[in-house]
Amino acid sequence: MKYLSRVLSFLSLVVVANSAAAATYVYTAGSNYASATGVYTTAMTISGSITTSVPLAANLTNVNIGPSGSNLVTAWSFNDGINTLTNLNSVVYAANPSNFIVSTNASGQLTAFLFVVISPPPPNTVGQAMNVIAVGNTSPFQQGVTAAPCNTVTANACSSLTTFPNSGYSATTAGAFALVATAVPAPMLTPALLALLTLTLLAFVYARRTRHLRA
Repeated sequence: MKYLSRVLSFLSLVVVANSAAAATYVYTAGSNYASATGVYTTAMTISGSITTSVPLAANLTNVNIGPSGSNLVTAWSFNDGINTLTNLNSVVYAANPSNFIVSTNASGQLTAFLFVVISPPPPNTVGQAMNVIAVGNTSPFQQGVTAAPCNTVTANACSSLTTFPNSGYSATTAGAFALVATAVPAPMLTPALLALLTLTLLAFVYARRTRHLRA
C-alpha cells in the first residue's frame, strides 16, 4: 500500500504540474475619441482585455503572441462604444504584419503592443460591412470602426478597408494593459497520464498477486 500511495502522490503532482495558469490583461484607454463620425461620439472610448494561456514572460521584445506566432492569446474582448468584438465573433486582422506583437518589461507587463481584430470572420467578400477595433501604443492610437465596406479580399479574408463612414479615433494619449488576474484551471488527466496511471495500477495488482502466490 505504501508503494501505491507513493505512485498516486507522484501522479497527482504530475497532473498539477501540467496545469498552466492563464492570465488576463485589461486595457484602459488613455483618452476618449478625439474625432468621431457616424454612430460614434467623442464621449466614447475603447475598453477590453486579452487572456493568455500563461502569464507573459519578462523582457519580451517584439514577440508575436497571436495565432501566427506563439499563439499565447486564447481569448480577447474589446468594446468600442458600439460593438463588442471577441475571439468568438472576430479574428486577428492578418493584413497588418505587426498585429499581436508585444514587448514586456522586467515584470512581464506589456510595454508595447498592437491589437487589431475584425468582424465578421472569413469567408469575407468585397463590399461586405466590417467592424474593426484597434489599439496600439508604439505610435499611440485607438480606433473603432463600424460597417466599413471591405475593399479587397485575400485568401477569403478581408485584407483592406478604404472608407470609414462610422469611426471613432484618437492618437494622443496611449492606453495601457495591466495584468489583473491569473487562474489555475482544475487539474485534468491527459490521455497519456491516464494510460500511465492504468499501467501503474495493473503493475501493482500483478506484484501483489505474485507475492501472494509465493507466500
